[in-house]
Amino acid sequence: MTLPILRYIHKIEYCAAYHLRRAIILPAQSQALVHEPMPWQEIPIVGLAEVETNEEEENGTRLSTTELTATLCRHFQLPTTPTTFRLTDTRGTTYLLGTSEHPYPLITQTQTYAPTPSSPTAHTLTIEHTSENSLVVIRA
Repeated sequence: MTLPILRYIHKIEYCAAYHLRRAIILPAQSQALVHEPMPWQEIPIVGLAEVETNEEEENGTRLSTTELTATLCRHFQLPTTPTTFRLTDTRGTTYLLGTSEHPYPLITQTQTYAPTPSSPTAHTLTIEHTSENSLVVIRA
């Protein structure tokens, strides 16, 4: 199943991946049953974030790669332990990016300092996750 390009993510939250051990992942439906409460912590983003999901076949297995790109107002210190993310779009739908099991999402931050004072400085957060179901809808 090819997931649509998701845009208009307005909220990104994270927690340590081990907290999702009780979550039930339903791969056939691309859904996750997540039991609350979870210790989600919000990442302050500027504007809206973008999420794109692509599928490819590798060694007879269909893999899904999801990439999230968001602009931050400053450098954000994420934990060094495996982390999973909850994304909320403007319609209120929540998505799970990563689970309690390997492979975990790869997190990178880029800082761009413009050559002129009138140009903006940008802090970009990129999260990439590749697995059989890299982005699933959360059902509470």
